[in-house]
Amino acid sequence: KLASSLWEDARSASVIKMKAEEDATLYCIGTTPHNKKEGQIGSLLLQSSCGSLQVSVGSGLDDALRQQAPDFFIGKLVQIKYNAVIQAKKSETASLFLPIFCHIRHDVTEADTLLKLK
Repeated sequence: KLASSLWEDARSASVIKMKAEEDATLYCIGTTPHNKKEGQIGSLLLQSSCGSLQVSVGSGLDDALRQQAPDFFIGKLVQIKYNAVIQAKKSETASLFLPIFCHIRHDVTEADTLLKLK
């Protein structure tokens, strides 16, 4: 925001933080239930076309989408935004840092591969 600002180890009103934001299209292979709202979807389980990347995405889902039946999402291609490709903590597969649901893709027929996202 201000070119003359110095870095500080705190929130700053004079400096803006820049983050990379990438797009990905992945297959929905399942859903998980919501922890607090019984009968609603908590997150979507998404996978790359090569199977080498799996991620759970709950951010970006509004209440109307969470109330859909799991079959509404399973088998469909989903567009998400994310910050980086990372190694999953308890898995051999890669994952995504800070994924956010955008929308279902009806205009494409195949998900992205891990190689394309790296």
